[in-house]
Amino acid sequence: MNDLIFSPASPELLDDICALYQDVTAHLNSMGIIQWDDEYPNREILSEDIASGSMYVSIMDGRLIAAYVLNDDSDIEYETGNWDTGSKSLILHRLCTHPDFQGQGFGRKSVLDAEKRARELGCDYLRLDAFEKNPISLGLYKSMGYRNAGSVTFRMGTFYLFEKKL
Repeated sequence: MNDLIFSPASPELLDDICALYQDVTAHLNSMGIIQWDDEYPNREILSEDIASGSMYVSIMDGRLIAAYVLNDDSDIEYETGNWDTGSKSLILHRLCTHPDFQGQGFGRKSVLDAEKRARELGCDYLRLDAFEKNPISLGLYKSMGYRNAGSVTFRMGTFYLFEKKL
């Protein structure tokens, strides 16, 4: 498997990043996994991710392969999580791999990159949420040692909260 190298996304990539998320959303929908739509993640959100420096992308042979967001922004619903308290953490958001490259370990490489960045920033934990009806994501996070810290309800349904000690 090729190694993915992630770098902060630049504003010039916004159109490609939007296309990536549209392709991933269409692919998820085709599998009956309705977790994203035109409303989320949208161009404005993705543009803000880029502007804040919290979006990371991987480009291989000129193609955008994967993207994720890493920051300390959490929805109010996260307050109900059964988190390890008193620890510094970051949150992984909007992880995706282009459908042409799914099933090749790139999602795992993306999470490993996010964990490495969080450790380098002095964090003890990486946290995230995953859609209850997305068995692929749930399996990935569980296989990587993430523990369930509860569940929350967002517009599209129930999402499980996960965290991992780094």
